[in-house]
Amino acid sequence: MDYYDPSGYACDGKKELFKIDDWNGYPDNIPNPQGPFKILHGKEYSEARKAANRENSKIHRNNPMLKGKQIHEIHPVKFGGNPVNHENKIALDPKEHSKLTSWWRKIQKEHENEK
Repeated sequence: MDYYDPSGYACDGKKELFKIDDWNGYPDNIPNPQGPFKILHGKEYSEARKAANRENSKIHRNNPMLKGKQIHEIHPVKFGGNPVNHENKIALDPKEHSKLTSWWRKIQKEHENEK
């Protein structure tokens, strides 16, 4: 049975969904995404990432004021976030983006180590 999670993707019930209760260390100036979260792998992730990269390139082409900024998905693509919805995107300077990416990598590592 399929249902749609808040990221806009159909889930077949076989995906492992989880929520995040501890947002310690998450930047105060970035909105917290609403779960559920699922870590994408393989072809599923690469296709979603390609879609996000194409959309992010369009955003940069259409908004010259974003030069030097990086587009971040608030609900990251790696965690099942919608890769093309502009409401799921925020422009950050590279340093901010790096901190946020490190936080999400920590969450990924913790979650994968629980298995």
